[in-house]
Amino acid sequence: MNRDPDNGLWYATLRGRTLLGEEVQLPESGIVGMTTVTTSKPSCSPFPTPASLSTFPPQIAEVGELEMVDEVFIEACAPRYVVWDHGRAPSPAASLLQWMMLAEVLHGPSKWAQGEGDTSL
Repeated sequence: MNRDPDNGLWYATLRGRTLLGEEVQLPESGIVGMTTVTTSKPSCSPFPTPASLSTFPPQIAEVGELEMVDEVFIEACAPRYVVWDHGRAPSPAASLLQWMMLAEVLHGPSKWAQGEGDTSL
């Protein structure tokens, strides 16, 4: 991954295709972070059980079943991220769409808790 000093774009390749990326700076009040939350009781078994192999969405915990967080570890954080496109610079619309999807993931209701699963961007 290299950055062109003239136009500020990042250059990379994926499976032989050229990728061009543009940095998006987050507002001073926000960062993207990856955290690990530990609880006093594991939320799932380390071994698959018939219930965990089910195709049914998980049940949302009742108020009495919620666990208290013991510790939160911040593993990584960044004041910016990169929007990529194949063979051309990302458009402003792509950056805006990525920003809105990121905001939904960070501030919206958890899709895992709702049983929808994938929250990838």
